[in-house]
Amino acid sequence: MAKDPYKILGVSRDASADEVKKAYKRMARKYHPDLNKAKDAEDRFKEVNGAFEILGNPEKRQMFDEFGEDAERMGYDPEKMRQYRAYSSHLGGGRGFGGGFGQGGGGLGDLGDIFGSIFSGGGGARARRPQAGSDVVTGMTIDLLESLRGAEIELNANLPSPCTTCSGSGKSPHATRGTCGQCGGSGTLSIGGGRLQTACPACGGSGQSEALGCHACAGRGATYQPTRLKVRIPAGVADGGKIRLGAKGEPGIHGGPPGDLIITVHLRPHPFLRREEDDLYLVLPITVPEAVTGATVEVPTLNGAVNLKIAPGSQSGQRLRLRGKGAPSPRGGQRGNLYVELAIQVPDQLNDATREAANQLASHYTTDVREKLTL
Repeated sequence: MAKDPYKILGVSRDASADEVKKAYKRMARKYHPDLNKAKDAEDRFKEVNGAFEILGNPEKRQMFDEFGEDAERMGYDPEKMRQYRAYSSHLGGGRGFGGGFGQGGGGLGDLGDIFGSIFSGGGGARARRPQAGSDVVTGMTIDLLESLRGAEIELNANLPSPCTTCSGSGKSPHATRGTCGQCGGSGTLSIGGGRLQTACPACGGSGQSEALGCHACAGRGATYQPTRLKVRIPAGVADGGKIRLGAKGEPGIHGGPPGDLIITVHLRPHPFLRREEDDLYLVLPITVPEAVTGATVEVPTLNGAVNLKIAPGSQSGQRLRLRGKGAPSPRGGQRGNLYVELAIQVPDQLNDATREAANQLASHYTTDVREKLTL
């Protein structure tokens, strides 16, 4: 995500977690494609989700605050962050040495080998071993019921794929090789006052440099392409849950395996149903006569409709429990409960007859319903 998530959500860098969440909900409603028909609404909605994916996660937010866009290039991987910080300090406090994936540089992809060679004194052969590609993180928004029942959803995302011009090598077909100007062809650099040696980050320890990089991918070996994927949503996934698709991330380095695609699930609110942990809460509208005299009404659940008995004299807000009718566990655990919250509805047509019935009903109140209302 190239833009500053703080600017996208319109919050300051010292905003509290609650302020971030409120800003996200406000912006998500503003740009939701079902509510906003502007041409750029869907793109802005994706930006808002991407920003909240960072700022709504305390660990990712801390990493972004410290490393900025470099945190995203490293997939918000804490281990890579530690390696990056340690390596930068050995080089004198620099912020990087190649710009990372997506910036045309050579790379944060070799951090693990570079950091390891600081302590092992290793050279170029170690830096050239295969390494797995970084994970790619994105988000998707689905309906609450889709998350509870499970579904197969199509996801449109820009994902990295091997560059067709250079076959993923990052090298121009017309490249010429020469001596690396940073290490003078030795493949190593001295750091820490000459006490330690590390593989040269400019040439990866080979001692040679490529005069030309691939123009199509700026030497990265991969380009981002619009991709449509079918994503299986497991029944019971909660808001903020993660789905991992193997081998859909950035291509590996030096023949290593590709990273994964990690999808953060966001849920659209339902007008009558909400989830709290593994329990579900359903607002059930009932009529005034049903509340006064009692009734048996049909209630929808995830497993089909059931009959529920309403006791005479029921009040709005009263909860009735249906055991085991709550949210399923994506790992096959015990289901939660379904709590039915009664909501008494007055007639939608007001005329002389309904007013007379209301007046007759009012005469049966024996106490002041607001008698105990104090602040």
